[in-house]
Amino acid sequence: MTVGKLTSADLERLVLSQLEKSRPETMNLPGIGEDVAYIDFGENILVLSTDPITGATANAGAIAVHIACNDIAAGGGEPIAIMLTLLAPVDVTEDQIIEIVRQARTAAREQKVDIVGGHTEITSAVNRIVLSTTVIGRAIKVLTGPKIGDAIIMTKLIGLEGTAIIADDMPEMKDHLTEIEMKQAVAMGEQLSVIKESQIALKYDVHAMHDITEGGLIGALSEIVFHKDYGVEFEYEQLKIAPVTQKIADYYQIDPLHLISSGSLLISLPPDQADQLVDSLQEAGITAAIIGRYTEKAGARMIKDDIVIPVEPKKGDELYRVIS
Repeated sequence: MTVGKLTSADLERLVLSQLEKSRPETMNLPGIGEDVAYIDFGENILVLSTDPITGATANAGAIAVHIACNDIAAGGGEPIAIMLTLLAPVDVTEDQIIEIVRQARTAAREQKVDIVGGHTEITSAVNRIVLSTTVIGRAIKVLTGPKIGDAIIMTKLIGLEGTAIIADDMPEMKDHLTEIEMKQAVAMGEQLSVIKESQIALKYDVHAMHDITEGGLIGALSEIVFHKDYGVEFEYEQLKIAPVTQKIADYYQIDPLHLISSGSLLISLPPDQADQLVDSLQEAGITAAIIGRYTEKAGARMIKDDIVIPVEPKKGDELYRVIS
């Protein structure tokens, strides 16, 4: 099988089709493009999410915390506590474990969440460090999904996380990028949290939010509309791709629209509120733009040079073509 997340079709066929609801507290079952679970305890609704980190090494502890907390925030929740599992190969050093935990602790402090448990194990089952993070949060608003006609706002830049990981982990980048470009690329790893923008967005009539993770922008939009009775169109000219990201993409001959982009958030809301939300985000120092809309026609499409182009996710994130 291809390295990376299962395709939406394979995930549906192999995993999701086997799951069923048996408890009244469970508000939703897993679905394509749905990254959180809501559990109704009466006075409070619990929101849960889990994420692995398999593609990064240099700053894996911090990335593990930010990515999992992002799912809670994008699901309309406030992250509260984290369970962190660390599986390490037999050649790991004590200093590596200490550094990963230090990174995770620092990121958790920044996000105002506590690491309350987990599991740490040395195992021959992996050949590099694997982290898995489960986050527990409190729902502020249960988001039910995009509506036809909604505007789509994207925050920050295309390929944020992928750019930072490649710059950090690939030795040849020290020769390919200038010193300034290297600093710009690595600094993107400091923009991986979407908690601030999600909190701003929740002040509006937001219908859905989605953190752009593995598979990049096209993967995220394709997941959202997979097997739905609505589709999505976005405008290429409205996307923001940093020059250093494009330079890295050109070097490895990869497409930044399929590159993991944690730290960028897709927000769905009524079009008459979109401009105001963009203004609010920019006033808070967060780059944002209206990139498209949800449509009656199913599927995902990109508009480039006035040409409508159907788009589909690739099998595996572009990051794996670089690091594998």
